[in-house]
Amino acid sequence: MRKLFFILALLLSANILAAGGGKGSPLDLKMPFLNFFLLFGTLAYMLRGKLSAMFTQNSKDVAFQFEASEKKSKEAAIKLEMYQKKIADLPLEEKRIIQDAENEVNRFQDTLVKKNKDYINRLQKEVENRLTNEEKRMEMMVRNQLADSIINQVKDTIKNNSTNVNKVNQKLLAKVRS
Repeated sequence: MRKLFFILALLLSANILAAGGGKGSPLDLKMPFLNFFLLFGTLAYMLRGKLSAMFTQNSKDVAFQFEASEKKSKEAAIKLEMYQKKIADLPLEEKRIIQDAENEVNRFQDTLVKKNKDYINRLQKEVENRLTNEEKRMEMMVRNQLADSIINQVKDTIKNNSTNVNKVNQKLLAKVRS
């Protein structure tokens, strides 16, 4: 209530002091200046706690923002340095990647050549084994045919030559009787 009365008195005094008849001289401004000083002085006095708290909070906020900005600035500087190093190392990295790729290609070619040689050797061995087996089978077949033809010729000769048949029969009978 006291504050309200004080503000009302201040406003009334400002109206009374400002209501003079002005003559256009700089002295006519002393009453408005006094009114201004009284009004804002009183307001500043009454609101000094809130103003002080507001300015304190603003200073803390500014300090926090400044620290955060400094941290972000340092992080940005570190990232910038890191990216600059990467960019500076880019030709070396490119050469290393190309060299690695060439080594991989050479290794792959060597492996492929070795696998192909092994495959060719295995196929050659298989072919040699098949040829050897086929040769043995053919030899066996030729021997059997030769033996069959000889047996057939001997049979024909024995059948055609009756004297030989009689001699053989007699010899066999003699052996059986004995």
